[in-house]
Amino acid sequence: MKGSLFNDATGVISFNVVKGIIFSGVAFSLLDTSLSFIWSMVGAIALGAGIGWVGGKLLDKWKSDEYVDFTFSLGLAIGGYIIADHLLHVSGVVTTLFIAMLIITKHKEISTGVRKSFHKYWDYLGFITNGVLFFIIGIPLLSMELYEGSNFPLILVIVIPFAIMMLSRAVTVYGGSAFLRIFRVRIPLQWQNVLTLGGLRGGMAVALVLSLPLGYTYKPLFISLIIPLIAINLVVNPILLAEYLKKSKLE
Repeated sequence: MKGSLFNDATGVISFNVVKGIIFSGVAFSLLDTSLSFIWSMVGAIALGAGIGWVGGKLLDKWKSDEYVDFTFSLGLAIGGYIIADHLLHVSGVVTTLFIAMLIITKHKEISTGVRKSFHKYWDYLGFITNGVLFFIIGIPLLSMELYEGSNFPLILVIVIPFAIMMLSRAVTVYGGSAFLRIFRVRIPLQWQNVLTLGGLRGGMAVALVLSLPLGYTYKPLFISLIIPLIAINLVVNPILLAEYLKKSKLE
């Protein structure tokens, strides 16, 4: 789970860097972009680790119940994100991730029962957040009007992004695994196949599309594409992955 969240955070940073290049109106500089990416990542890790460490220690001193634990952790997550994103201009997502990791690591006095409740609160909050994202994006935005006057078939508009996504994932997984062999790190082929067939985190994709500037001409088109893309991914990928796991006898 931590690896998945860190992967999502890296994707968010990369998306924001590219978005900044496109919409800032400033000439592209590889050096400045690289330094911005590194600062966004390293600064966020340091900030999140620091806030999480202090927060975990404070919760140990208070020895409070699950309600205080959850409320305090929620305050740290929101506060850390605001400090990171608006004051230090580093990744708020990575900051929040490391706050969570350090709280769990340092808050050792939390009982098993409280820990379960703690996770349930956050799981439910994540569920509600995803629901709000999809409500905001609105299924009615899947309007045929966006494609009127176009000679490009709608089915291809839906299928091609999915094919591009799967191809990109395959290139990243298999290419990255081949690169790691240089450092004598070998990822079994079966694991690579599972990673390639793995599902897309729909809420994250929706949030990134919604973050595009309001005046961007193609924003409605991207919004209309993301829903069927996620829908196909949530229906097709689990079936393919389940069949592969059965045939390969992986647990």
